[in-house]
Amino acid sequence: MKIKLTTVYLVLVLGAITFSCLNGAKDPKPTIESPQLTTEENENHNNSSQYIEESELIKFLRDCPTNNIQQSYPSPFDTISFDKVIAYDFDGSSEMHQTVFDTKKNGFSPFVTKQVTLNSRAIEELTTLVTDKSTYGEEISACFEPHLGFVFFEGLKAKVVINVCLDCNYLTSTIPLSFQDDNIVDEYPNGFSNKGIDRIINLSAQLELNYGNYKK
Repeated sequence: MKIKLTTVYLVLVLGAITFSCLNGAKDPKPTIESPQLTTEENENHNNSSQYIEESELIKFLRDCPTNNIQQSYPSPFDTISFDKVIAYDFDGSSEMHQTVFDTKKNGFSPFVTKQVTLNSRAIEELTTLVTDKSTYGEEISACFEPHLGFVFFEGLKAKVVINVCLDCNYLTSTIPLSFQDDNIVDEYPNGFSNKGIDRIINLSAQLELNYGNYKK
């Protein structure tokens, strides 16, 4: 009798472990990591109430309503799977945090000051803006201190990150964008044109972000 009970117990335990492993493999939960700050950055962050805490950024992302993405977007966004886009005001003046979301470390910048969800119309405007040849055409400055970021998410996973700096007239993207490619910089300058700057300002104003008040 003892042998039978022991055998049944082992079968139940092994079955539970197997179910747990399979369940975990089926629905992995991405973990967003906390950023590593220098001593000076940590002091500045702790002494300022303007920066949004990481827990609030993650909660906003979790609670953010998903968009039913059905319309086609210009390349390369037509090949990317995403269900929400969030815009951020942030301070990218630190060399270690020049992106609003670090895809390699899977973590937010510690210097985010505002976050806004884009609706379908704003997503269409953004994707058109950053892929349009007329957005570019002027020279860029050597600095890069972005204060505006856009992140395309699928669930909790960041699929595309775009960082914008109007002071240096430039943006960075985690995916290649037409007319904003270092390979063609000699034949076609890839800094923002006046039209491009105006479009970024107008979109920022619609979203009530800081660059909406930018003076050229």
